[in-house]
Amino acid sequence: MTAAASTTRSSGWLYGPLPDLLFGCGLLYALLFVAFAVFGSSLRELQPTFLIPVLIVFVSMPHYGGTLVRVYDQRKDRRAYAIFSVWATALLAALFVWGAFSTLVASVLFTIYITWSPWHYTGQNYGLAVMFLRRSSVPLAPGSKRLLYASFVLAYLLTFLVFHSAMGAFDYNSSLSENPRISFLPLGIPAGIHGVVFPVVAVAYLGTLVACAALLLRGGGRGRDLIPAAALVLTQALWFSIPFGVRYLGVATGLEPVDLLSNRIEDYFKWVALAHAAQYLWVTSYYARGSGSWNGFPRYFGKVLASGVAIWSLPVLFFAPLVRGHYEYAGGLALLVASVVNLHHFVLDGAIWKLRNSRIASVLIRPEPEAAAESEVASPTGAGWLRPLVWTAAGAGLAVGLSVLWLEDSPSVLRS
Repeated sequence: MTAAASTTRSSGWLYGPLPDLLFGCGLLYALLFVAFAVFGSSLRELQPTFLIPVLIVFVSMPHYGGTLVRVYDQRKDRRAYAIFSVWATALLAALFVWGAFSTLVASVLFTIYITWSPWHYTGQNYGLAVMFLRRSSVPLAPGSKRLLYASFVLAYLLTFLVFHSAMGAFDYNSSLSENPRISFLPLGIPAGIHGVVFPVVAVAYLGTLVACAALLLRGGGRGRDLIPAAALVLTQALWFSIPFGVRYLGVATGLEPVDLLSNRIEDYFKWVALAHAAQYLWVTSYYARGSGSWNGFPRYFGKVLASGVAIWSLPVLFFAPLVRGHYEYAGGLALLVASVVNLHHFVLDGAIWKLRNSRIASVLIRPEPEAAAESEVASPTGAGWLRPLVWTAAGAGLAVGLSVLWLEDSPSVLRS
């Protein structure tokens, strides 16, 4: 097993070509994209009603738990990221309480969440692309790296422009419940500005991709070593650039995964979110295994599942009676929970996954872990009454979430 792991590391892959391309680089979603494009609604009719709810509980929710375990499970991490794990968390908790009694505050939080979410996905795709290039020892000159980064930024800007256009190009609120409801509050970019800026950004996006690829190949990068990064560029396009570009043009392609943005937006976002969550679990489980705190996949998955489900279900359990009459659940508290949980996830994620961090790089990039990373294995994880209490609460939240899934055939905490 050690020899196999060393071979995988030296080849540039984490788990191997097939799992890395399918889960880490998003090609599993590309296959799903093709399937829906070919078979369309007939394939959707064969989809069991319980499939999405089950995947959300066992894939999407654990990916939030992956961040929580990464930050809070080890004392050294809690201390290292205290400004985010304590103070930023406290601020978001206070905003959650405020938003529970103020529709305006809740709507602002929801708008920030919806706007930030594609950037969070984009940042992960970019970071993984750089990781694969560096693992494969592809010469990544500053110019090439800047072009690659610019391409992902421009891809996000295309999404941002559609979200916040005054042209009616995007209406998230049409799928929300009423009386009263939390609303997405677009900036309302004027049609004249939007009509000029969007095509300029689109051309710049394509240009940076071509220029970056040319520089990488000219700089000595082998074509096969660029495959993972190219797959992540494709994933970014399938998740955002292509559907949002088609929506901007206002055309119907007849391809369901593209037209979902205008016809079945909730289905579109759920599949993209699940693909992102699978990608996140893929890399976080690898890091957990290589960073010295690994006790086997079943125990790790149990932790991320319990903490991920709990952070979604416990706020609902405690606050639903308090805000009854102020919010309709599906259009109010559920969206507020989704907003704050995701904002918390984005804040923590942006702080803990930095490839320039020596601990991160020692596991995800370098052939062998640094001695410093190995020496941290024995650091204390915390003792006393707090740790058992936290995991007891997480277990209770997991029980609540699974009960809802079982009784209603759909986890109501995720109807956002």
